[in-house]
Amino acid sequence: MTSEDDRTIVERVLAGDKLAFGELIERYRVGALAFAWRLLRNANAEDAVQEAFLAAFLKLENLRDRDRFRAWLFGILANLCHSRLRLLREDTFTTYWADRQLLASDSKMSSRRLRPFSKPESCIA
Repeated sequence: MTSEDDRTIVERVLAGDKLAFGELIERYRVGALAFAWRLLRNANAEDAVQEAFLAAFLKLENLRDRDRFRAWLFGILANLCHSRLRLLREDTFTTYWADRQLLASDSKMSSRRLRPFSKPESCIA
């Protein structure tokens, strides 16, 4: 059994053999997962790889050089990983400032609640 090159497999997929895309997944999944793991350093790497393969499958007709499927796939994956990192960084930044705001407002409220009344009898209705 001979191993087909990427060009042949891509052309088969584009000709309607959707199952042939599984060969590309088997060929590049491990390397793509290692690449995503190095960028993301967490369990989101597997999700990013799955999303990259899905994007590649759905946009396969946009691949200009059929021999460069791996490079194209890894480019998609790198963009997805960077987008996830950017969202995580923005979320962390937003959460940090929201937590600071919450702590600041909470400490102001706490200080108001703990302040003793000058005339306790004024609190009785």
